Amino acid sequence: METGNGKVVDSGEARLRALGYKQELRRDFNLFTNSAISFSIISILTGITSSFGIAYNNGGPVSAIWGWVWASIMTMTVGIAMAEIVSSLPSSGGPYFWSAELATRRWSPLAAWMTGWFNLLGQAAVTAGIDFALAAHIQGMWVLANGYVLSQKELLAVYAGEPRPSLSCS
Repeated sequence: METGNGKVVDSGEARLRALGYKQELRRDFNLFTNSAISFSIISILTGITSSFGIAYNNGGPVSAIWGWVWASIMTMTVGIAMAEIVSSLPSSGGPYFWSAELATRRWSPLAAWMTGWFNLLGQAAVTAGIDFALAAHIQGMWVLANGYVLSQKELLAVYAGEPRPSLSCS
């Protein structure tokens, strides 16, 4: 699309202008940056290895297999719904902007506020879960290498990133 001054505008920017917004964030992720962000948020490797142990201990192989199938179906459902919304309401605000636009005028600020905070808390919880899985893997490697099982306090220190003197290799 071309504006009156000869500047070419993409369809996303044109849609934002129609909504009364100016495009301020760059949208030029290449394959590497998009993959890096997705990998760090999803963290497939730590998610698979840590959750399979939980599933096997609490429900066995059936729980692990069908749990992953069910979680995959639900994740794709959410992804499809979000793709549908973002195709009609493109914005850098993401889910909290969408919830504000889709809610009634009375509930719009509350919907946006709750969505934004739940998104932030969810990201913090996911990061904490990934970090704890990493600490558990480090503990497993430590046991295999040294035959010493870390105490809960030592595991917490590994989780917090504050190695204690008893964890040194000397």
